[in-house]
Amino acid sequence: MRKIIISFICCFFANSTFGLDISDYKVNGMTIGDSALDYFSKEEIVSHQNDLYINGSKYNTSSFYLPSKEFDQLQIDYLANDENFIIKGITSAKLIYDFNDCKKIQSDLEQDIQEYSNLNKLQKSSSERDDEIMKTSSINYWFKKTRDLISIMCQDWSKGIEQSHGFHDSLKISYRTKDFNQFLNSKPFK
Repeated sequence: MRKIIISFICCFFANSTFGLDISDYKVNGMTIGDSALDYFSKEEIVSHQNDLYINGSKYNTSSFYLPSKEFDQLQIDYLANDENFIIKGITSAKLIYDFNDCKKIQSDLEQDIQEYSNLNKLQKSSSERDDEIMKTSSINYWFKKTRDLISIMCQDWSKGIEQSHGFHDSLKISYRTKDFNQFLNSKPFK
């Protein structure tokens, strides 16, 4: 368990200089504002697109299974009509099957954010959900100036959703621009 925490912390804070801006955070070398074409071919990006959003949505998402010691899945989000695939959101996920273990790692990551980030630049909120679909615990940090977001979420899906949709319980760290986060809050899902 400690290895997972250390790996996630290293991934989270790699190349971060006190977290002054969302682009200070890198995942697998990528950051918000980069072109996904610097990391994947156009064919890879298009072939890994998810069908998550209502037809004609403003954004597209591509997911890649890149098992490493830091995470198991990487998701990038970009404007649907952007030929350069400029990254507007990045999510890394680690499969974790015990919700209590996930919440412990989440708590450790939160402490590290508070220790290493410039907190006067951040605003925090948290939420919990527990229903027949899933149980979640979310901690969100917004950059006060830009309203960009860092989210640390534990997800424990119901067995029915896991089987019908192929979802997995996981710890996710997401970095999102304000605009992409507003899009997600508009409930654009199918």
